[in-house]
Order: sequence, then structure tokens, then C-alpha cells
Amino acid sequence: MAIVGLAGCLSPATATPVTIPQGARCDRCGMEIHAHPGPTAQVFFRDASPHEREGPAWFDSTWEAYQFVFEHEAPIQGWFVTDYSVIDPAIEDDGGVPTIERAVRADSFLGVEKISYVVDSRVVGAMGRDLIGFGQQGDAMSFQQAYGGSILTHEAITPEVVGLLGR
Repeated sequence: MAIVGLAGCLSPATATPVTIPQGARCDRCGMEIHAHPGPTAQVFFRDASPHEREGPAWFDSTWEAYQFVFEHEAPIQGWFVTDYSVIDPAIEDDGGVPTIERAVRADSFLGVEKISYVVDSRVVGAMGRDLIGFGQQGDAMSFQQAYGGSILTHEAITPEVVGLLGR
């Protein structure tokens, strides 16, 4: 499968984020999204709907959304991830592992082109190490200083970066 540049994948944004409903499952791994911590994502494909339902594909981790997009060469109408600049990025201890609050409300999402990610921090989500997104660069820098990792933009997320996550 050929991988195309992500900047060209996004069609003009006509989609808007939706609240991920109770009972929704990740369209990549099948886990129930509300049952696990961490960033979530939703992708609206222009000419297809996942699993014969209306609306976006839902993901229980940001990296899984990227992996899904890399694996499916379909035009994207809108792509949104958790924006921890607009919600409290509450960190909880889960058996000695720091986890970050889950967000599923429509107003907690921002388009990927406006996000700065903290990649490979000590904080994990539903599927392990993840891309923790912030709409404000300063918030990403503060999070990085507290929990490590590096800061990348949407355009810098490659299959190789995604391959290092989730462990």
C-alpha cells in the first residue's frame, strides 16, 4: 500500500466533531471507548461510513486513528482528536502508570491540522503510549516538561512514529 502525505489527505472541512456515544467501540481494535482512559479520535471519510453506520470512524487512541488512516487510502472529510487544551488533562495513577483522562464530548475535539502532539510521554492511554494532543503549543510544552516525550505536528506523524507507540 502506498502511503500518501497526510497534509493532502484532508478535504475541505465540512464535517464537525460529534460526541462519541456510550457503547461505541473503536473501529480499529473493537474496545469500548468509554471504558478506557486516554485521548480519542474520530475520522469522517468522504465516501464511506465505518461498519455500515452513519458518521465518523471512532478510535480509543490517537495513534490507532493514524494507523487506520495509513492503512485505508480513503479521502477524509474531517479528522478530529482530543484537545487537552480545552479540557482538564487529569492524570491518574493506574498501578504506578500515569494515565490521562478520556474525552468524548464534541467540544473536546479539534482538527488534527491545529494540534501539537506530545509523543511518547510517560502518560499512557487506552492502548499504551499515545499521541497526546493540545490545541495550544504552550500547553503541549508544559505537558512535555512534566511528563517527557517530544512535540510533533500532524504533518510529522508517520507510520514509523506510530509504530513506536502503543507499547
